[in-house]
Amino acid sequence: MANENLKSGKDARPRQRNWVGAAIVAPGDALGARRRRRTTFQVWRSSKTRSLYLITGTEKLEELALPPGVRSMGWIEFKSFPETGLPRVGMSEAEAKRDIAKYGFHLRRITLNTTERVGPPYDMTRRKPKASAA
Repeated sequence: MANENLKSGKDARPRQRNWVGAAIVAPGDALGARRRRRTTFQVWRSSKTRSLYLITGTEKLEELALPPGVRSMGWIEFKSFPETGLPRVGMSEAEAKRDIAKYGFHLRRITLNTTERVGPPYDMTRRKPKASAA
């Protein structure tokens, strides 16, 4: 005996009248709440150690109670970006948010190694000419 309250086929979902305890949310309400909770990360780069980065949630570094060793590193504004929840090279947004909430900042050493090619790229489609029999 089939349940008559369920749709059949590829998109089989229960009908709305069967959703027990479903909250009615206006379309913009949930999105607005998520946007308000997002952090804008401000990244500062050390002028003394170029691989050292300080990530904060504020644009004014003077407002933070940084330890003396961290404060003396000579921070230069590097960039700012909004929280996306996507993976980033060299940092975890979740870890940064946790440290900012606990300490007011997130300190990170980021070293990227790149390989540069010397000479033109090798073309796999080009074939060597056949040697002629002379």
